[in-house]
Amino acid sequence: MSEQAYKEILDVCCKYKELKLDGVNDMIISARDALEVIRWEKDYGIELPVGSKPYSYSFFAVKNDHMAFSYFGKDSTISWPDDGRQPSDEWLLKITFPTGAYIFGKEYDFNKSLFDELFEELKTYKPDYCDSMNHSLYWSLPNAKAIYDCIGDILRRYHEKNKSLSNAKRAYELRKELEELEG
Repeated sequence: MSEQAYKEILDVCCKYKELKLDGVNDMIISARDALEVIRWEKDYGIELPVGSKPYSYSFFAVKNDHMAFSYFGKDSTISWPDDGRQPSDEWLLKITFPTGAYIFGKEYDFNKSLFDELFEELKTYKPDYCDSMNHSLYWSLPNAKAIYDCIGDILRRYHEKNKSLSNAKRAYELRKELEELEG
């Protein structure tokens, strides 16, 4: 129903566009954005956040979970693709970790193996492109739904695992310090 309403709004606005009425161009863009959001949900099962503007912009953020940034982008270039391939005029979901293992805290060396485990798990969702050097994975729209729907849960699970490991490490360090004090 809303798809039909947006189509009608778009038709009416386009019909009177030449009159240069205030706000008509904004309504056209808004209707096109809404129709694109509806198309993505219908064609790919991807439910975008309210206010997403895939028609208006070449990229837009969708989630920021635990220092991982997720966004859809078009016409992007991959800095260091693992296999040398570059995307060509396609929308991609990009999940990137600009700080690498620091998403789990300040102790990079301690957290690196957990981060590597997380990154390898994300790769099991078969990204279309991978930039391991920059900790970035890319999925085309037809392949993005599975990871898009569960990235938050995956990140929460790894943050809980990190919390448990960090607590165990801290408890060990405190026991060791206590032993030294007791002499």
